[in-house]
Amino acid sequence: MQYCKLLSACFFFALAPCVSAEAATIKVSYTYVNDRIRPNPQQNLRITNSFDVNLAESGKITEDVTRSAGPFADSFKFKAKLGDGQWDVISENQLRRTFDQLQSTLVLTITVNGKSCTLEPKFTLKPGFTEYQFRRITDGTIAFFTEPKIQSTNCTIQ
Repeated sequence: MQYCKLLSACFFFALAPCVSAEAATIKVSYTYVNDRIRPNPQQNLRITNSFDVNLAESGKITEDVTRSAGPFADSFKFKAKLGDGQWDVISENQLRRTFDQLQSTLVLTITVNGKSCTLEPKFTLKPGFTEYQFRRITDGTIAFFTEPKIQSTNCTIQ
């Protein structure tokens, strides 16, 4: 069976079996619950974020992201380069995706173990802020929320 390897700055980051030696896809998702503070306060909002992360041996990364909450969903695509501060190799078996938002930071740490992987999301408020600012899935407007509480995570390598 053939194994993919993604060339990073100084070493190879081993992934898993795949069709091409030049690409791999990591699928990650996490579900969290939080409360909307304003506008229109609402408790126990359940949100799932799903990412299809395509890694090329050249270090190029593309993301297909879907966010869903009940009957509502939105999606977007993103392109990056490994090592650009948004996607980084942090150890021999870990990738880190950093979302630098206005009031907070979200860090997704993906740890690869053989042919499997795990995801650890971590939300952190920036100094001076007491609430999280996110774009609403329903209409794209800005709203303010309590800290997201992670309910579940999933990670697979293709």
